[in-house]
Amino acid sequence: LTLPPPAPERDPVAIEAAVAAAAEHIARAVKPVLVAGVKLRPAGAVEAFRKLADALGCAVAVMPNAKGLFPESHPAFLGTYWGEVSSPDCAEIVESSDCQIFAGPMFNDYTTVGWTALISPSKLLAAGPDSVAFDGRHFSNVPLAAFLEALAARVQPKPASLEAFRRLHEPEPTSSAPASDTPLSLRELRQQVQDLIEDSTSLVIETGDSWFNGQKLRLPDGARYHFQMQYGSIGWAVGAVLGAAIAGGSSRRVVALIGDGSALYGIQALWSAAPSGRPLDLANPLRQAILFAGAGVSMTVGLPSWRTLIDHVVAELGLEVIDLQAVDAGVEVSRDRDLQLGGELPVEVLVQLGQRGLAVALELGTGVVG
Repeated sequence: LTLPPPAPERDPVAIEAAVAAAAEHIARAVKPVLVAGVKLRPAGAVEAFRKLADALGCAVAVMPNAKGLFPESHPAFLGTYWGEVSSPDCAEIVESSDCQIFAGPMFNDYTTVGWTALISPSKLLAAGPDSVAFDGRHFSNVPLAAFLEALAARVQPKPASLEAFRRLHEPEPTSSAPASDTPLSLRELRQQVQDLIEDSTSLVIETGDSWFNGQKLRLPDGARYHFQMQYGSIGWAVGAVLGAAIAGGSSRRVVALIGDGSALYGIQALWSAAPSGRPLDLANPLRQAILFAGAGVSMTVGLPSWRTLIDHVVAELGLEVIDLQAVDAGVEVSRDRDLQLGGELPVEVLVQLGQRGLAVALELGTGVVG
């Protein structure tokens, strides 16, 4: 058994037939769009997709689980295409296109919002890992990277969809920092997480509400985005954070969005994560559901409070805890804070109480867990 399996032999005849037919199909279109799918990565076709985007000059979106596979700094980038929960003005451009080019897509009930996304079979050109289908035709044994790269050399610029987006789209207004006595909002918490992200960051996004908050984060070039959408597995991200940190090595920092219920499924991963000393950042996007640091509220009947849970973890690891109470939005999650408190690994808990709940960052050495 060889892993990864060897790439299949290229079939030049099949590739040429698919490329010639696709180029002719796109030439007849008025307003084509490109949409990146998650299978670009295992197919080794990320760079080939960008070449096609540059050649076509059309609008480019990503499917939700393909975020990070196309640079968000690119002038043709629309955002995430996710049916009715797409980025602002993105769905209107994709769904009004007369040629929807999906490269490496994974169509399931999650990525199509319960099969409600308006992806028209008559307009769809779907390029999978080893096949291409459109207009009632199917081409097999066509590797995705080879197809996209060859197609990029055969198409002419088609900027109509990008021009339509620029006419329609209004940039999101910038928000000023809240006053120190303002109750913490989800937007402010998300902004603090945004401030942690740089080109060496790897984002891990848990199933649930974190899905939607993660899509709103802006990725600088070089940042990575890990988003498990095939099965919607609750709790996978807690352990995956440690795996991503080990895989990324010392050059990358891991930031994760993990809801309270999901964290309970994988709380045992803290026993592995804490002693490793890996830089991990976790934030909970549901401000009414983070129940650390003496909040005195149990999350759900029958479940222990987060305070009890963390106390137990900390006690087992022999760590020291300092609680910093703050009843406003004035406490920031800082990448530079590095307390030396003794024990195996210093832990700091930052608590921010709002009208309906609170947000917390639990700092493990150089990282933040919350």
